[in-house]
Amino acid sequence: MTQPDAPDPWKSFRGVMAGTLILEAIVVLLALPVVGAVGGGLTTVALGYLIGFTAILVLLTGLQGRSWAIWVDLAVQLVLIAGFLVYPGVGVIGLLFAGVWALIAYLRAEVLRRQLESVTKRVAEIPADQPALEAVLAILRDITSGPTNAVFYELVIAARTDEKLRDAMQQELAQYAAKIDDVARAIPGAEGFPEETFPVVVALMRNVFDGAAVVEGVLPQPEIAKHRIPVLTALLTAAVPDAGS
Repeated sequence: MTQPDAPDPWKSFRGVMAGTLILEAIVVLLALPVVGAVGGGLTTVALGYLIGFTAILVLLTGLQGRSWAIWVDLAVQLVLIAGFLVYPGVGVIGLLFAGVWALIAYLRAEVLRRQLESVTKRVAEIPADQPALEAVLAILRDITSGPTNAVFYELVIAARTDEKLRDAMQQELAQYAAKIDDVARAIPGAEGFPEETFPVVVALMRNVFDGAAVVEGVLPQPEIAKHRIPVLTALLTAAVPDAGS
């Protein structure tokens, strides 16, 4: 049976980020008459700076689906803070929006934390009469096939040929793997695996579902997907009989 698409927990959050950029662009444009009237006047440099920054904000609204967008949004606030050189009020606007974006970054981290907590809760709520291994594999499938991970996979693939991105993604990948490992160690039957092979088994399962999510995003394979979890469950149970309990 084909799984329904998981809801995108970041869709509304991306809307908030794009809306904040639009609001910031409007505020910057409203600074034009102020600078012209009480500031140093709308010189060519001042006008180009304010219009150019507004254009950057508008362009960024179309990039809020990228996982790195929040950090770019924060970084461009430094450009606006530099507006003190044009007129102090512009710099103050930069400080205010820097605070807003810092709050948004915090909320983003909080949303991710709660999302991970929900995964742990799903594992804890596995019924005692249901095979734990099969249930956890289903949870892992849902995590990797969700829209949140789709952006993550795009960055991983791009990082293979981008050295700077690769350096940045190494830490993200390590955290991602550690979170999956923590969930795996919490499932009933995990203690049945030898300590030295447990991380290898978890990595293999993670790679299976990561790879399936990437490939099936382009080429759906419903028949293979339908049998993936039963086959993996059978293989793991055969290797370590206690793991399937």
